[in-house]
Amino acid sequence: MAPQKTEAIILKGPWKQRAGVCFELDNATIEPARTIRYLGINFDDRGKFAKHIEKMVTKAEARIGSLTRIMPNIGGPKSCKREVIWGTVQSILLFGAPIWYREMTIKKYREMMIKTQRKMLLRVASAYRTVSTKAVQVITGIPPIELLVEERKYIHDRPDGQTKQAKVVARQITLDKWQTKWDETQNVAQWTKMLIPDVRRWVRCNHRNIDYYMSQILTDHGSFKLFAQHIGKATGIRM
Repeated sequence: MAPQKTEAIILKGPWKQRAGVCFELDNATIEPARTIRYLGINFDDRGKFAKHIEKMVTKAEARIGSLTRIMPNIGGPKSCKREVIWGTVQSILLFGAPIWYREMTIKKYREMMIKTQRKMLLRVASAYRTVSTKAVQVITGIPPIELLVEERKYIHDRPDGQTKQAKVVARQITLDKWQTKWDETQNVAQWTKMLIPDVRRWVRCNHRNIDYYMSQILTDHGSFKLFAQHIGKATGIRM
C-alpha cells in the first residue's frame, strides 16, 4: 500500500470516539476523511451519497455546456441523434444509481437531477425554455430521471439483470409508472397531454421525430403561438 495513495474513512462508531483517530502506514499519518471516492462513487462518513450526486450533476452540466454548441434549435443533429447525445449525459447522471438511489427521496437532490435532465432535453427537443419539464420529457420520449434511477435499481436487483428480457420488463414498469404520473399531471403541459394522452404508445412510435417546429406544435410554446396571438386566433394563456 502506498501512503500517498491511501485514504481512510470511519463509517461506524460514536462520533466522540472517532475524534482524533489516525492511522500509521510506513511512517506516514493518514487522517480519516469526511468524504472519499471509491470505484467512482463518492460517499461520506455517514454512508450518504449526496456528494456523489452533486459531483455528477456538476460533471453533467459541464458536458451539456459543451454539447449545446453542436445542438442549435434550428439545424444541427436530427432528434434521433440528439437522443443518442443525451445518452452521454444520462450515463453520467445514472452512474452507480443502484447504490445511491435512496438519495432521490431527498427533494434537494431529486430537483438537482431533474433540473439537469430538463436542460438537456430542451436541446434534444429543440424546445423553448418556457416548456414544462413534464412536457419536454414526453415529447422526447425520455422518462423522468427519478424513474430511470428506479429502473437501474430494479435491473440490478434481478437475478437475470444483465439479460435483454430483464431490461424489457424494467422499461415496461417504468412506462407504466410514467403513464400514471402523466395522467395525474395538472395545471401544466395540458396541451401536450391532450395531443399525447398515451405515453407508452408515443414512446413506441417508430415515426416519432421532433424538431424546432414540431416541438412548438406539441407544446403550444414558441413563435407559432405568438403569431396566432398576433392575428387574434389564440389567447395569451400557454398550457
